Amino acid sequence: MINHVDRLCGELDAEPQSYWINTSGNDLVKRFVDKADKTTRDEIERLVTGEKIEKSIRLELTYDEIDNSIDNLWSVLFMTGYLTQE
Repeated sequence: MINHVDRLCGELDAEPQSYWINTSGNDLVKRFVDKADKTTRDEIERLVTGEKIEKSIRLELTYDEIDNSIDNLWSVLFMTGYLTQE
């Protein structure tokens, strides 16, 4: 929003643009998938095919703790918007 208002100061007919597009990556998710065991890969596959799984989510997970357990994958996927709750 601020970038658009700034552009409007010099260009009154400026159209809004997507300033955040392509500014992040999926490296963290890829890292988890690469080290996932068969059970976790099977669960990911179930999600991709539209099935539901039930997992505990740690909302207080810190960046330093992310690599402590493959189970943190589900919290990361939830907090980054890849998964939703029902």
